[in-house]
Amino acid sequence: MMNKINLLLVDNHQIMIDGIKSLFENVSTIDVVGEATNGKQALEKLNCAEVDVVLMDIEMPVMNGFCTAQMIKAEYPNIKVITFTTHRQGATVNKMKRAGVSGYALKNIGKNELVQVIESVNAGKKHFNNEIPGLVSGRHIRTHTTLQKRNATLDLLTRRELEVLKGIAGGLSNSKLGKKLGISPRTVDTHRTNLMKKIKVHNIAGLVRYAIKNGLLN
Repeated sequence: MMNKINLLLVDNHQIMIDGIKSLFENVSTIDVVGEATNGKQALEKLNCAEVDVVLMDIEMPVMNGFCTAQMIKAEYPNIKVITFTTHRQGATVNKMKRAGVSGYALKNIGKNELVQVIESVNAGKKHFNNEIPGLVSGRHIRTHTTLQKRNATLDLLTRRELEVLKGIAGGLSNSKLGKKLGISPRTVDTHRTNLMKKIKVHNIAGLVRYAIKNGLLN
């Protein structure tokens, strides 16, 4: 008899975790051995449980899915990670690929398909939906080198820095942006300085161009 796949569920919505657990109750190939509501908890669970596959959301408090995936692959290279999310953007899929995930599944799929994804990834295969717009396939990596480098810079920015960048690109002054984000104008200015250093631009126009190129403006 084939050994069951030990699965760790990571999602900041407990109802989602409970729902997935109930779906897998009668699945003979999968055993849910743990759960976590953020990346930090997930890493703690991996220290004390034998896990084959981690099924994990992206947006979570404390530590998001991107950072968690990077740390899992660095500390537990044999554990497979599957991103389970509602985000359909190709840029997001490619970002998670760079973090080392083996699969990317959307939350609108059915039980049988999700089981197949988990079983496939556990067997050493990759699962990425090629129908997602902007997804970079292996044969197109070279033609997308510039895009990947640009997205790699985005990975260096904190959530607050991204908020400040979007606000600046949207034409908000330091005072208006500070009021919107609940921080002081001086703090906004500090974030702006840090952004310029990370992005390697020297003025507001450079920040705006960067935001436009990376699709950060609505």
